[in-house]
Amino acid sequence: MGMGNYPSYADVVGESFVEEQCPELLFDLKKLMKEADIDFDNLCMALDETYGIDSEIEEDTLQKITETYKKLQKHFKQMTDLDLYAIYTVDKEDADRGCDITGGCWSVGNVYVLTEAGKKYESKIERVGWTVYG
Repeated sequence: MGMGNYPSYADVVGESFVEEQCPELLFDLKKLMKEADIDFDNLCMALDETYGIDSEIEEDTLQKITETYKKLQKHFKQMTDLDLYAIYTVDKEDADRGCDITGGCWSVGNVYVLTEAGKKYESKIERVGWTVYG
């Protein structure tokens, strides 16, 4: 099999939209991130099975982060009828000219073909692309 860049995409929303829907839970998640001394990119990698869990995060802290993240996802779904994911796209150094985004981002599902929930929040959602080498 040949190696090369292949396209990926996600429907993303800004953190401000997540905060509008779930201010307390996002605050709690950020507080735990600060305690664990991780930024959003590292949080996305820790929550993504593709990258694995950062061994620098203490187990009890990681458990609290995961529990808070799942509560955030559940509450966001109740508020918007959209699925919420913290995903990691591609390292800035590995980005190709076709990349609209690098690093971590908030991605939403249950959007296209525009569902009623997707139509309701269409102005808040942006579809972005990036390429991944593999």
